Amino acid sequence: MPRTKVDLTYPHDYQVEELVEIASRPAGEKHLYFPGASEEGGHDGVLIRVRPSSASWIGIFAFGYNSPKAITGIYSCPDPGTLCVVAKAQGYLVKANDPHIWEPINAYPILDIRSVISKRLLLLQTLLRCQPTGLAVMLGLLPTSRGTELKLSM
Repeated sequence: MPRTKVDLTYPHDYQVEELVEIASRPAGEKHLYFPGASEEGGHDGVLIRVRPSSASWIGIFAFGYNSPKAITGIYSCPDPGTLCVVAKAQGYLVKANDPHIWEPINAYPILDIRSVISKRLLLLQTLLRCQPTGLAVMLGLLPTSRGTELKLSM
């Protein structure tokens, strides 16, 4: 299985690493399942450890769908305290120092994601639209024509 793409282009206030399994955890390290930031359990997904300036935590981010075009990755955001996790085309924005503050990305399926440093954006490509996220806030939709394949290039 290919490893998760990690793109920490933007300055960030945390460390993040992909885990293959949870062998052991420091005392008090929370395990949170997304969506929901639940400690009670959830679905299989991308497994990461986040180390902000406060207590570290492990996140399990549920997969979207299984397709060769579905991407999986961890991205820093224009907001240095927020990270973006995409798990087989399903996206999540999470505050690193308080993972109970999170939101799903309302663009699905995510097929590509790019950092646009000059505009302080993460640009997300889906099947029919591009959706920018700037300062970890959804700013709007940029529709594309149905049937037109859009490929991001920089």
